Amino acid sequence: MDNKEKKKLIKAALKKITKETGEVFLKTAAECNPVTYLATPFDTLNTLTGGGFPVGKFSTVAGAERTGKGTLITQTLGHQQIIDPSFTCLWTDAEDAIDLEWMTIHGVDPERLYVQKYSEDTPNFEKLLDNGIDLISTGAIDMWVIDSVAALLPKAEANKAINEDSMLDLQRKLPLFFRKASRIMSTNQVTCILIGQIYNVPNARYVQEEVKGGNALKHWAHLRLKTRRGNRDEGPTAVKLMAPDGEIRQIVPGWAQHVKLDKTRANEKEGQEVVLQFVSGRGLDSIAAAITALLASGEISRRGGYYYNKLFPGDNIQGKEALVAFLKEEPEIRKKLTESMDKSFIENKLDLTKEEV
Repeated sequence: MDNKEKKKLIKAALKKITKETGEVFLKTAAECNPVTYLATPFDTLNTLTGGGFPVGKFSTVAGAERTGKGTLITQTLGHQQIIDPSFTCLWTDAEDAIDLEWMTIHGVDPERLYVQKYSEDTPNFEKLLDNGIDLISTGAIDMWVIDSVAALLPKAEANKAINEDSMLDLQRKLPLFFRKASRIMSTNQVTCILIGQIYNVPNARYVQEEVKGGNALKHWAHLRLKTRRGNRDEGPTAVKLMAPDGEIRQIVPGWAQHVKLDKTRANEKEGQEVVLQFVSGRGLDSIAAAITALLASGEISRRGGYYYNKLFPGDNIQGKEALVAFLKEEPEIRKKLTESMDKSFIENKLDLTKEEV
């Protein structure tokens, strides 16, 4: 039987099924739409992941405490709300830790952010997530953040004593949530990001990192990112400040955030990571991260205090502060540079975590 005859038989069967049961989804893989992404404001991270966070899929961002997980997602939300005036987010705040002032600094519109919390009517995670599924079913939600997996309280645990071990209750219920939510997310093009906590599991040979939530969380995540703090010398450039005693001292105003691609169904970059700069009071600096990557990829060269590229005025800019200001004011030039960087990354498998000196 040739391919033409096979297609004819499938088409006849599909017509019969549709007549009896209604419309069904059946296409060849070539006819299916490719995965689209919600871009982050970080060019290097978008390159690593294939575009950002996949739309209609689950993603996890996991790491130890104070490694910038929430900030990374918050800045992505603010970035998307600036791009799209109707972009709306549901934030399930199971930890009761949302900081609206910090979010508005990063462009988040409180009028387009809906916050879920535990209450007398929603005392457990089953009810909380069922309500969330009902909300995304409306088609009015573009992004759903669950903060965090470890804070989800199963109904079976709510009335138990603290010393009763019942961690498996969460792991047993999560698969049902993923199965229920997945279909609706795909239909309504909702991006779901779950924030996770990492814990260490010792075994015979080494200590293995695991994310609370069990195997279902691993399986359903189309994209998994892990965050950690880098070394002190990887952080933002030190600045001189006057201390209370009148002495001038050098202070490092932040730290380096490493983001590792732990799992992806989009490309071959698993295990690779990028470094973003966290600046105290300002969050993750996308321009500084882009400059590091552009230097590593060769799109920008540096000699002494000068940075060179043919797109710069006079082909060069003196000083990193001036370069940061220029790239902030010229988003089109930054876009051209990062598009060229993306191509170099794909062709040469460049390491974008290293800045050439």
